[in-house]
Amino acid sequence: MRRVPERLSTVQRSWRRLLENVIGSLPEDFALAEVMSFKPLFERAYPKNRFVEEKLRQTLQVLRDEGIITFEGRGKYRRILPRANPSVRIDFSVAAHLVSSAQIARVAIEAWAQLNVCCALCGGGRLFALPPNTPVIDMQCTCCQRGYQIKAKNGFFEGKLMGAAYGPLARSLKAGTVPDFLLIEYSRSRALVLTADILEGAQISSARVSARAPLGPSARRSGWIGSVIDISDLPLRSVVGPAFVSGPKSLQREETQNASCRRDRFEDEFE
Repeated sequence: MRRVPERLSTVQRSWRRLLENVIGSLPEDFALAEVMSFKPLFERAYPKNRFVEEKLRQTLQVLRDEGIITFEGRGKYRRILPRANPSVRIDFSVAAHLVSSAQIARVAIEAWAQLNVCCALCGGGRLFALPPNTPVIDMQCTCCQRGYQIKAKNGFFEGKLMGAAYGPLARSLKAGTVPDFLLIEYSRSRALVLTADILEGAQISSARVSARAPLGPSARRSGWIGSVIDISDLPLRSVVGPAFVSGPKSLQREETQNASCRRDRFEDEFE
């Protein structure tokens, strides 16, 4: 019989919900090490918590006592509740401690990707977030170590990406190590992912990348030079898309629909 939990604070509810989502994304039988592989996610969502690993172990015990999971011994667990289906819902509460809207979106989108996206290369690995300011790469596959850069927009991409720092990207292009891109279009007001697509890094040539103007002297990162990546006409591999999208996609609008038409159809889809 499941124990009825005591009243939880907002932070406790958010932590617990995030852990339940993590467990729901794992196989029915899972190991403690698999849960701990998501430790960077919790560290970024709760930067003031200096005892993330201990808190994860404690919350696992609570979930065990409530009959949500069972402890099978030797670091092994079994999930009692059904496995969570992939979701397009974005849980912005994991970033409730942040003030900057850009940082809130980054943490929430990365949390969504870790729970709902598998590696496009090996097909089995989950993605985990790398430390902030890691050059070129934001997330990496837990199995094959394939790197991904996350680009998310509240709205729709228009054929160009505002890329990472130009220098590291240029060096990555020269070395042939450009990561794949996970392109996410989302609705902040609805808290859901509209589309998520994989753009293979091998398709990006130096001709498609240009440097942006350096940030001015009043900027926090004065002198920093970003990049612009032209992705128009490049084929994408769909990860999440509304029902009317089928088969390979391209960002070229003229062939079948223009940008305003696509917006209208998204609005109809999610009303």
